[in-house]
Amino acid sequence: MMFKIITTSGTELGMTDSVRFIKLSSEGSFIEATKDEAVGIAFKGSPYNLAGQNAIDGAETVLVIETDGGGEVADLRATTARQAEELAQSDETAIALYERLAQQDEALIEIYEQIIGG
Repeated sequence: MMFKIITTSGTELGMTDSVRFIKLSSEGSFIEATKDEAVGIAFKGSPYNLAGQNAIDGAETVLVIETDGGGEVADLRATTARQAEELAQSDETAIALYERLAQQDEALIEIYEQIIGG
């Protein structure tokens, strides 16, 4: 099982295979916590409030969403394959345009040589 970390504004921060839940110690530092006692999570070195909590001053609020990691990978592979096909089509179009411009350049050179040589 994988977990998506998403801000309440909808920005996906990333995915992880395990969530590091945190709470504030009596000294005010972050310590690991169980899911039930957590006020936030630590993700990529930053603290975040869990939705419904605001114990971590200045921290953004996030949702932790369970997701099927295999499904996510399959979706990414499909997207990558589609983008590779689109890139190949773009390359073919660019080559065709380049060849057309080269033909136009040759025609312009011929006209110029006829004018100069004429």
